[in-house]
Amino acid sequence: ELISETLRTLGEHAPELLPCRNIIVCDGYRTAASSKFRCGVVTDERAAAYEEYVAALEGLVAEGGEEHWRRAEVQRLGDRHGFGFAVRAALEHVRTPFVFVLQHDRTFMRPFHMAVRLMRAMASDERLKMVGLPTTTNDPSRYITQAETKLGEMKVAHPRLETVSLASPECPGLRFIPMIMWHDSTHFASTAYYRDFVFGPRKLVARGGFIEDKLGQQQGIDLRTVGWSSHAEYGTWLLDDGAPPPTRMVGHL
Repeated sequence: ELISETLRTLGEHAPELLPCRNIIVCDGYRTAASSKFRCGVVTDERAAAYEEYVAALEGLVAEGGEEHWRRAEVQRLGDRHGFGFAVRAALEHVRTPFVFVLQHDRTFMRPFHMAVRLMRAMASDERLKMVGLPTTTNDPSRYITQAETKLGEMKVAHPRLETVSLASPECPGLRFIPMIMWHDSTHFASTAYYRDFVFGPRKLVARGGFIEDKLGQQQGIDLRTVGWSSHAEYGTWLLDDGAPPPTRMVGHL
């Protein structure tokens, strides 16, 4: 029910994305006498329950009864990957220039009808490598103040973020605020950026972990040691559509 509700809200609030290929990645696991879920270790009993769950997902995809299941496909991983490497596994099947990453438990809370225009903006401005959607944590109405406070604590010399936020004629009414730390939440990103940078030669993602665990930490280190100019390499931005507080567009179920 959780993932079905997430996909239902996608169809309700971001219908432009419904025709897209939807790759649902099911991570692998190993069995042991006791479960350590965050490490991908489960008992035989929990493994059986998980296999039943994955089979149910495959059944919903095969039936295609509801519209939000009709472009879905399930990708089973043979062993434990963790969130970051699960995204990498899915990227092997992506043939589009942009990818939309949606966690199974993050639903849309309000409408977003500018996905196509957003991707046109990203295509026309290569600085927009990753664009995160507003959440309770990353709230555009207060993010600039919070980020500048954090940069001050980190002793990073920086321009006023208001002056380096971006806009695009492709999507009037939206602005993009520099996001100083990668956040593993719902986002759009360049596929090439994912392949060449996130999973590139710097090895910024560890197997079994989240992207924000290692890449986010390195982003902070680079801000401290290289300076504000390092943000351009990471290219992380927060979408601001001008909605009044609370501005969250996606949230945990």
